[in-house]
Amino acid sequence: MKRYMIAVLLVALFAAGCSSGGGWKDTDVARDKNVVVRLEQQMKNGQVVDQSYRHPAEINSFTMSWLLEDLRYMPQPSVIGRSSETQIFEQREIDRLAPALSKALASADSGQRVHFTSHNRAVELIFEKQRKTEGVMFVDQNGTLHIAFAWINAVIDVDGEPKGSRSSHRFDVLELRHADTEVIAPKPYMQVYQFEDGKSAPMRLAVNLEHLRAAVARQIGQETGMQYAAPSGSQQSDSFRQVQQPQQMQTRQPAQEVQPAPAPAPSPQDKEALRKEVKDQLEYLKEIYEEGLITEAEYEQQRKKALESLQ
Repeated sequence: MKRYMIAVLLVALFAAGCSSGGGWKDTDVARDKNVVVRLEQQMKNGQVVDQSYRHPAEINSFTMSWLLEDLRYMPQPSVIGRSSETQIFEQREIDRLAPALSKALASADSGQRVHFTSHNRAVELIFEKQRKTEGVMFVDQNGTLHIAFAWINAVIDVDGEPKGSRSSHRFDVLELRHADTEVIAPKPYMQVYQFEDGKSAPMRLAVNLEHLRAAVARQIGQETGMQYAAPSGSQQSDSFRQVQQPQQMQTRQPAQEVQPAPAPAPSPQDKEALRKEVKDQLEYLKEIYEEGLITEAEYEQQRKKALESLQ
C-alpha cells in the first residue's frame, strides 16, 4: 500500500512539474473555423522567457495586407508538373488575417510572439481538399519583422493536421532547416533569413519595415497624385509632396461640341458600394496621416476629394 501511495505521489509531482515548468502559454486574439491568431510566450521553470522582441509593434492592417499579398513560395513539385512561384495567401485569407495580425503585434509584449493558422480549400483533380498555413511572426530588437512558417498550404488529414505533422508548438519553427516547400523573397524590402552559419532558412523571411512602408507609400502616391520623397538627411522616413500637374495647352475647339448623353442614375447597390469604398479610403487616409506619412493639408485635401465623390 505504501509503495502504491509513493508511486501515485511521484506521478502527481512529475505531472505538476511538467505543467508548470516549460512549454508555451497562449492568449487568443482571434479564433474561428478559418483563422486562429494568438500570442504565445515560452515558459521555463514556471517563468516567462523574455525574448527581447520590439513589442508592441505598430503595423496597420493596410500595410499588413500589402505584405501578406506579396508573400510567395515554391510548392513541392507535383508528379505531373514543375513547381512555380505561388502566392501564399488567398485574398479572403488576407482579409481575415491582416487585422488580427496587426492587433496581435500591437498588443504583444517583449516576451510574446504572434502565432497564426489559416485554413483554405483547394481543388486537386476532382477532389476538394482542406489546407492550412501555420507560422509565427515577431519584430526583433533591430525593428526587423520575422515571419517563420511551419506549413504553407499543406493538405490536412481528418485529424486536422498535415501528414507527418510538425506543429510549431512541438518544435522550434525558428530552427527549421529542411522543408518540402520554400519561401522566396520577390520584393526588395524582404529577404530569406540567413542562419549564423550562412545557410538559408527554407521557411523564414526577414522584412525591413521601413522599406515596406516606403513601398506602400510610393504606390499610394502614384494612385492619389501624391509623390513619395525622402526628406533630406533621412533615407528611410516616409513623406509625400503634392505633384504639380502641368497645365494643358490650349487646342483648337471643335466646330461643334457634342453633348454627352446623361449618365444613368446609379443603382442602390452602386451607391452602397461607393459609400463603402469612400469609407475605406477615409479610414486609410486617417491611418497614414496619424503615422505622419502625409501632412494635415494633404489629408484634408484628399478627404474633401473623397467626400465630394458621394455628391
